[in-house]
Amino acid sequence: MNQFQYFPISDPKLFEEFICDYFNDFYDTESFKIYGRNGQTQNGYDVYSAEKQIYIQCKQVSLHGELKKISRILLAKLEVDFSAFQKYILSIKPHIPVQFYAASTFLDDTSISDFTIKNTNEKFNVDYWSWTWNCLAFPKSLLNYAQ
Repeated sequence: MNQFQYFPISDPKLFEEFICDYFNDFYDTESFKIYGRNGQTQNGYDVYSAEKQIYIQCKQVSLHGELKKISRILLAKLEVDFSAFQKYILSIKPHIPVQFYAASTFLDDTSISDFTIKNTNEKFNVDYWSWTWNCLAFPKSLLNYAQ
């Protein structure tokens, strides 16, 4: 188990870059890419791998404030993004199962875990990677972003 605590990345774009590098390390590939740029419609995801059929929504959140309120706001944003993702993917790949990750700088959270359980089915495998989980897995990419 990792004995170090890393402060969450505070810049949303840097967090997306970190997640992209993180998943490339985790899956031992170079196929993960950032999807689009600022100002473009992103169809509910920020990072993807066409090779692996994995799509990731990145949510950098501040941990300043009441954790229950942060959790509710994050969950509401994830629900909107996942709905947009479902609509988009079903329109272009209706018969191919895909993996959807919600990755955030927030903590492990039961309401977000419940969201993943509720939305996982034969088409969508949904999972949540919190900052706590990201640090525990500790791929080499984290060293480039340690604060």
